[in-house]
Amino acid sequence: MAQSLKIHSLVILLALTTGTAFGGIIGAVLSVPIAVVGWAIIRTWNASGDSPDAPLTKDNHAVDDVGADFGDDTTQATT
Repeated sequence: MAQSLKIHSLVILLALTTGTAFGGIIGAVLSVPIAVVGWAIIRTWNASGDSPDAPLTKDNHAVDDVGADFGDDTTQATT
């Protein structure tokens, strides 16, 4: 099971133990999927690099032309 879920066997054992202690049979059944989803969320969050401290790169750059559509038109109507 650990290889198919790509999670350590000890994590599965701890999830099963905790789920069984707090939720009985239903807790044991739901504990591993909850642990896997939680681990996937943590991995995605850490891998995204969208933190404010992340360095600006070509793909992650500040917008240079903010407000370019407002007031920059040379063909403005006169009143």
